[in-house]
Amino acid sequence: MEPDRAIEIVQSLADGVDPYSGERFPSDSPYQQADTVRALHLALEGLAKLKRSTARKTGPGRPWSEDEEKDLLRKFDGKVDVEEIAKEHERTKGAIWARLEKLGRIQRKDFPGSTPHPPRSGAAPDPTPPQQSDATSRPATPSGNDLDNLPF
Repeated sequence: MEPDRAIEIVQSLADGVDPYSGERFPSDSPYQQADTVRALHLALEGLAKLKRSTARKTGPGRPWSEDEEKDLLRKFDGKVDVEEIAKEHERTKGAIWARLEKLGRIQRKDFPGSTPHPPRSGAAPDPTPPQQSDATSRPATPSGNDLDNLPF
C-alpha cells in the first residue's frame, strides 16, 4: 500500500468518517473514543515520517553514492554550471557546493557569500568584503550613555 493511501484512510478514521462509505461513525463507535483518535493521529505522524524518508531516497536529502560523487567531480572539473549539475542530480545548489567542499575540490572560505561560485577567469576571488559608508555604520550594540537614550 502506498503511504498516501494509508494516510488518507487513517485521516478519515481519525475524523470519525468511514473511509469507504463516507458516513460518520456513531458517537458510541470505537473510532469516536478519545484514545482511539489520539492513537490514529500518532499513526498519521508516523506515516508522514515514512513518506518523507521514502521521498529522500529519490530526491534532495538522500545519501550520495560513489558513482554520483564521481559524476559530480567530472562535471565540475569539466566546468559544467553548478545549477545544471544540481538539476541533473536532483539536488540543491547548496548540496552541490557542500559535497564539493567535503570531497576537497573547493574550500568555502575561498568563495565569499552564502552561494559560492568558482572564479570564471581562473583568478582567485577578491577576499575583501565591500566597505560600508560611514553614514550607515553603527555599533552592533548600544554602550555607555547610549543605553539612556533607548526608546523603551
